[in-house]
Amino acid sequence: MEKKIGLAKKRKLLEAQFRELDFKRLKTLNRIANKAGLYPNAKYDKLMYIIADEGILYQAMGQITGKLGALTPGTKLDPRTADESSNELIRELSTSLKNGSFRFKPIRRVYMDKSGKNPVTNEQRDELVKLHKIGKVTMDQIKELKARPLGISSFPDKIVQEAIRMVLNAIYEPEFAKFNVNFGFRPKYGCQDAIQEIQTYAKSMNFAIEGDIKGAFDNVCHEILIKILSSKIKDKKFLKLIK
Repeated sequence: MEKKIGLAKKRKLLEAQFRELDFKRLKTLNRIANKAGLYPNAKYDKLMYIIADEGILYQAMGQITGKLGALTPGTKLDPRTADESSNELIRELSTSLKNGSFRFKPIRRVYMDKSGKNPVTNEQRDELVKLHKIGKVTMDQIKELKARPLGISSFPDKIVQEAIRMVLNAIYEPEFAKFNVNFGFRPKYGCQDAIQEIQTYAKSMNFAIEGDIKGAFDNVCHEILIKILSSKIKDKKFLKLIK
């Protein structure tokens, strides 16, 4: 007769299985990062399998749920927020990524003031509405009103975007770390690290230049960006998803 497993023992077995699966998924990203560090010219394929993995999607969901914008709805096509987190959502995303039916939805465009922290005033909003009724609004017109555009994705799209970011970070962060001359938009790095690097290695400094590229992110050439990614990434489905 088969001996029944006690509840406490069953719980421990389930916890052990979960830890093993979670560790396995983290090991996948770590393996990519180690490969990127050891072999700068390495190529990467089958990345869609990684971002479609339920464990990776759960981790991505956990990382964005605590952020301020997690409760901000996207477009009316999909107004779901972090409140809609569920096993069903993860399974839905995993299945659609695996069978190739996943599509990013349009973003919701909102306008903030020049600081990017507060919504525009009623007067600014009225002017922006008038411009939108006339035709396509340019960045110069937006800047004249001292406003800043902000695109808000739906919560499910944010989960997939975070999963993509996790994979791209594993591939490219070792390369950034090797040279360590860029401190913007990198995990755990900021202006203070740039200043410390200058203090450590610069023999002397007479002046510093503060600059900004006008409309930098609005003028990124997507074709060039995809070409750069394809020099390392050979997974056509992954590149198509980004494009």
